[in-house]
Amino acid sequence: MIEDRVYQNFKDNIVSQSNSLLLAISGGVDSIVMLDIIHKLKEKYNIISNIFLVFINYKLNENSNSREKICLKLSKKYGYPLILKKSYLSSKNFESNARNERYRYFSKILLNKDIDFVLTAHHKDDQIETLLMKYYDNSDWISYLGIRDKYNQIIRPMLDIQKDEILYYAQDNKLLWIDDPSNKDINFRRNKMRHIILPDIYRNNPGLIDDLMKLHSNAKIKFRKILNKISTYEKDYIY
Repeated sequence: MIEDRVYQNFKDNIVSQSNSLLLAISGGVDSIVMLDIIHKLKEKYNIISNIFLVFINYKLNENSNSREKICLKLSKKYGYPLILKKSYLSSKNFESNARNERYRYFSKILLNKDIDFVLTAHHKDDQIETLLMKYYDNSDWISYLGIRDKYNQIIRPMLDIQKDEILYYAQDNKLLWIDDPSNKDINFRRNKMRHIILPDIYRNNPGLIDDLMKLHSNAKIKFRKILNKISTYEKDYIY
């Protein structure tokens, strides 16, 4: 079951049962499914002390305010406080600037409210798109680490869950969400990968996806070995 896999991924990365969490939600299906699952895990296993939600309204299109409203409804439904932020970034380099702004704001909230971790709803399809972009950029091996399941205080418990599984869970549990139309705008590089390039690869060269996942796995192994060596050298030579 998807809940069991998310629980295992999540449990492997938290420190103690007293951890508090900040869940980044967008009103879209991915983050709503993550919220529903984490809520169930909190109730079932008593592994989380407090949960906060955060929604950043980028004012990209006419349904941005509708997604803000659904996030407010989710806050009332699950009983978790929602932190709202308005953003007015220009369309130039939007993806990169939005990502930087988003994580800066998350870090600020973690510090101000003494929250342990922030959870994002990245999933396996996001990972494949990222690895594909690294492939076309002729990136070095470390870039194939891709999206990390844990990086500092960021945890991504759904990285091995496919989009189809997320949609099935949402429908099976009768969850409501609002799709962001900007996710279909192929002027954004990731969307072009998602809607044009990746479907063509699945049709004509599906082996490339397996190769990318192998590169990703090998990069993780290599990186762990380097970290272990650094840890050993620290013990031996640093006082």
